[in-house]
Amino acid sequence: MAVKLALLQYLHERRKQRTRTAAKPLEGPYYWVPKQDGGYELFSYPTEFYGENVIHTQVWERSTSEALGEMWGLGTEEVEQIKNHPYGIPRGRVSIGVGMIFINQGDDTGMSKDEVLRKISSEFGLQGLAARGKVKVVFDNHEVMQRRDKAAIESVLKTRPALTSRRRS
Repeated sequence: MAVKLALLQYLHERRKQRTRTAAKPLEGPYYWVPKQDGGYELFSYPTEFYGENVIHTQVWERSTSEALGEMWGLGTEEVEQIKNHPYGIPRGRVSIGVGMIFINQGDDTGMSKDEVLRKISSEFGLQGLAARGKVKVVFDNHEVMQRRDKAAIESVLKTRPALTSRRRS
């Protein structure tokens, strides 16, 4: 799995570079992947690179669950346990509306709207539009973590020493 993570990180960095230099606004799903030491790593999946109909379940099964497994040192069986739970970590979607771009989110990260706006705008190449007030962070009930999926992922991650010690402190 270490090779997979290295490849995923490389592809993720390449996407970020292309995203930052994109000539037009990008849209698509994203995940906030929890890190062992706290905080989140943002994984974005712009439709320009992943296809117009890319959805959370596709990117979860193909890469995000594997990356989470690598980041937490999960074994193959543990990764398989979380693969059927794509709504168990914070996520959202950038969508282009008429005259406005929306960052739809479930408010599950504990980050302020300003922090979400800054990070997502940077990832999707929306900084100029955000500076002009053309990007808005909105709550979307559809993007809220689902209790069953969240519990399933937490039950696997709780077995990791770093998470246990972090929660005690």
